[in-house]
Order: sequence, then structure tokens, then C-alpha cells
Amino acid sequence: MLIAALSTMGVTVCLGMWLGALYLVREEPPKRIPITGLVHGSAGALCVVLLLLALRGPPRGVHTGAGAFGWASFALLATALLGGATILSFQLRRRGAPTLLIAMHGMLGAAGGILLAAWWASPVSFDR
Repeated sequence: MLIAALSTMGVTVCLGMWLGALYLVREEPPKRIPITGLVHGSAGALCVVLLLLALRGPPRGVHTGAGAFGWASFALLATALLGGATILSFQLRRRGAPTLLIAMHGMLGAAGGILLAAWWASPVSFDR
């Protein structure tokens, strides 16, 4: 599950960077929701669910001090998911989302992705 969550996070990040570049280039918000945004949001939600399932597995990184990275990553990614839902609500009302909200969504997602990668790279502890 952890590798699936990490792979899904990679897809989400690539699509998010594409959407961010499109948002910065355009002067006005798009009139309809692009399919890229829907795939980005769906992949982000799937990543959060897969990460939650991976957290049920054996503990990782306890001996190296990275034991809480999984839960911290989950908290950051879940918060970024809520920010993405807020951005979607702005798009559905045909209004542009505030740039600060988009920046915070991206920073929370990036921080969660970095912690997820660090947690994945930490060794598994089989003795509880």
C-alpha cells in the first residue's frame, strides 16, 4: 500500500504542478473545471486513502526517529485535500480561488509528500 500511495502522490504532484502553471499563466479563472483538475483531486484523495491503509501495517522508522512521519504526512495531505476541495468550490461557483489558498494547498501537499517519501525510505521495525 505504501508504494501505491507514493506512486499516486507522484502522479498528483505532476498534475498539480501543471495546474499551478496554468493558473499562473491565465489572467482569468477557467470557465469550466478541466479534466486535469478532477484527475488531480481524485489521485490526491486516493493517495490519502492508500496512506491511511498503509499506516495500519508494521511500524516504520521507529529506531531512526522517523516513526511519526507517516501520521504527520497523513495530517498534512488530508489538510491539503480539504484545501483542494475549497478550491473546487470556488471553481464550481465560477470564481477564481485566492492565490494564497492555492499556494497553501501546494505547500501542504509538498510537505506531506516529502514526509511520505522519508517515511517510505525508513526501515521497517518488526519488533513492537
